[in-house]
Amino acid sequence: MLRTDLGRVHVTNGRDAGGYRSATRYGHAGRLDGDVVELDDMRVTSPARTVVDLARTVSEDEAVVIGDSALRHDPGLCFDDLLDAPRTGIAAARRIVGFLDGRSESPGESLSRLRLRDSGIPDPDLQRTIRTPGGVFVARFERALRRIRSAPSQTL
Repeated sequence: MLRTDLGRVHVTNGRDAGGYRSATRYGHAGRLDGDVVELDDMRVTSPARTVVDLARTVSEDEAVVIGDSALRHDPGLCFDDLLDAPRTGIAAARRIVGFLDGRSESPGESLSRLRLRDSGIPDPDLQRTIRTPGGVFVARFERALRRIRSAPSQTL
């Protein structure tokens, strides 16, 4: 994670109310409804739930880097049911999840996709392989931009 404050552990209490903050822990009120998995004998939120929760609460840069990475490791992640719940920040989570692409292989690629989008440049074709008509490998591009039409430059 990029700039996320890791000074507090975030936990979810499984109830509709009762969130709290202390010097070392941030307790969130919320039901988990089966979005829990066991990892190294510890109960944690599922990868999909974690991505959606982070997309609701951290910066867009951080959420896209984390979400792209999660999709790269598990392309079958399904966010649909998690995006229907009326929770704080869910609109941001919907936007972010819709932008995620598991083909991004690094935080830099994820961030460059965001900057391209913010500049009005269409999404790049990630991890594009170029081959000859006979199928011989020529090159692989991390980000291949399709043709972009630009307005003629004007002199001021």
